[in-house]
Amino acid sequence: MSMRGEAGWHAVNQKAYGKDRWPGLYKALKATVSHVALVNPFLSPDGKARTCEEHNLREHPSIPLVFESTSDQHAAEQSVLAGALDDNDEEGLDDAKADAKGACSSAGDGASTYLQEILESVMLPLYFLDGASVIAALALGVEPGM
Repeated sequence: MSMRGEAGWHAVNQKAYGKDRWPGLYKALKATVSHVALVNPFLSPDGKARTCEEHNLREHPSIPLVFESTSDQHAAEQSVLAGALDDNDEEGLDDAKADAKGACSSAGDGASTYLQEILESVMLPLYFLDGASVIAALALGVEPGM
C-alpha cells in the first residue's frame, strides 16, 4: 500500500534525493525566495539610474549584471510592473512608433533625447526574477543568439 499526502511526498523525495540530502532540500523549498532585478540594458544611463533610485536597487554583491532591492517592496513592484505591460496595448505602441519615426526624421539637436524618452516610455524598465535563474544562465554561459 502506498503512502499518501505529505508523508508520501516526503517518502518519494527522500528516495529520489537521499535521506541525508532531502531535509536540506526541503528546508530550501520552504525558504523565502530571494528576488533580483534585471535592469533593461537599453535604458539610457540616466534612465537606469532613475529606475534604480525609484525601486531602491543596488548592484548585487556577488551576481553580475543584476540588482537587489534595498527594501522588501520587490513583490509589490513586480505586480505593478506586470500590470504596466497590460496597459501598453497595441494602440499605445503604434503611437510611440509614429512619434519615434517623427523624431528620427527631424534634424534638431534634441531629437536623440526625445527619441530616447519615447522609447523609454514604452519599455519595461526592469524585470524581477529569482536569483537561481540568473546563476543557471551564467553557469551555462548563455549568450545572445543561443
